[in-house]
Amino acid sequence: MPGCGFITCCVKKKGLETCAECGDWEECERVAKLLDSAKYKDSFLSHRPLAANYAFIQKYGIEEFARLEMEKQRFLRDLIKNYDA
Repeated sequence: MPGCGFITCCVKKKGLETCAECGDWEECERVAKLLDSAKYKDSFLSHRPLAANYAFIQKYGIEEFARLEMEKQRFLRDLIKNYDA
């Protein structure tokens, strides 16, 4: 199974939970390639807001980011549940 360069650098080498916690993510070659790819040929939508998500996590922390993501999930579940109600 191939290794993940992001996990190797961020988690294993630096002991971080996410690249967003790294002070060097804006200069990171791996992140830059992913961001560039997301602009032109990425069909996996969750990569598109990567830079904004990283900046949010750096400013407010991963706990606040996770809380907001859970709030979005609850909202979407309610929309789906009540779609044909």
